Amino acid sequence: MKKVGFFGWTITEECRYLYNIKELARATEEQQKSNRRATEEQQLATVSNSFLPKGKFKPNISHQLSIEPWIRKSDPGETEVVVVDMLVKHFNETGEKYIYLPGTIHQPDYYNISELIGCDIYAARDAITKLKQEGIVYLMADRSVGKWKLGLKKSFVAMLQYEAEVGEVGEEGGEGHAGADS
Repeated sequence: MKKVGFFGWTITEECRYLYNIKELARATEEQQKSNRRATEEQQLATVSNSFLPKGKFKPNISHQLSIEPWIRKSDPGETEVVVVDMLVKHFNETGEKYIYLPGTIHQPDYYNISELIGCDIYAARDAITKLKQEGIVYLMADRSVGKWKLGLKKSFVAMLQYEAEVGEVGEEGGEGHAGADS
């Protein structure tokens, strides 16, 4: 800076040059921080997936299960299909096999459950009971949050995953898994 007159100051070329260097250094530092953050997030995602318990998945992993194999094998009612489809869609989106139901820990609220799946209260209760008996879903109280959990059983999810893998292999190989029955 250079003094001009009694009260005036002006910026010299040297000051502009130093200011530009300072701005360039600040921009470079911000870019390095951004790159470091992105690298750390990528490493964290890789590491965190390897430390999850068996059967647990991160929500960012794509699960694209279909209930078609189950529908073909067993002839479920419309309400049962709606319940299982809702849980499978939730699993595909979040990686969690269960949802928390409305109501309190004392008793599941079948009125709200029936609104959730779009049927009458008795059909909702009967569908969940039948799915529990078939070993497809579970209904349990989660005292830690004071709610009921409705979820897909691990064995049912494993069956859907197996069917998805066999279906993909059969489609790629040119032959279905129907030949394995003979």
